[in-house]
Amino acid sequence: MKNTKNSAVRLKLQKLSMFAKKTKLVNPNCMGKTVNSIIIDFYKKELKVKILKSFLNWKKEGKQVKKGEKGNAIWGKPRKFKEKKEGIKEEDQKDIEFFPIAYLFSEKQVA
Repeated sequence: MKNTKNSAVRLKLQKLSMFAKKTKLVNPNCMGKTVNSIIIDFYKKELKVKILKSFLNWKKEGKQVKKGEKGNAIWGKPRKFKEKKEGIKEEDQKDIEFFPIAYLFSEKQVA
């Protein structure tokens, strides 16, 4: 069974990524930026916040994300794994790169 919530988040993130790539093409200020950094800038502007950090980074600072707060999705560090197919030797299977979803929280979402 496919996780529909995760699929919706991934679709939204893909759309934001396309927006970020187009922004890189037309905005000279974004030339050296990564897709994630452009998405983060977008969130900061939309949410009117200054800081976005992961749950663990807020925790390291002694802050706690408020109960019920929803994170803002970005792409996580790419992971590689072997594609497993029946009847194909393990050494002949391809490496697949997968980008997990990571979440950031703003200073308004922590106590």
